[in-house]
Amino acid sequence: MNGLKAYQDAAVTTQSKGRLIILLYDGAIKFMRLAVRELEKGDYEAKGRYINKAIDIINELNAVLDTDAGGEIATNLRK
Repeated sequence: MNGLKAYQDAAVTTQSKGRLIILLYDGAIKFMRLAVRELEKGDYEAKGRYINKAIDIINELNAVLDTDAGGEIATNLRK
């Protein structure tokens, strides 16, 4: 493992749960912006890859959503 990868892994694993959720949302937004850029350039293959990455993140956020603890807000997020 190279030094940068080790640093990035440590930066993620030492974050609070709330901060990790923010990082995931930021990642989804980043990939959607990249998808729009590729769509505008006409690179549909790259657009698809970025959309799939964003969907993977959103699916993971949905999978860990605790509707019991989160109540109405969590239920509305799942819709």
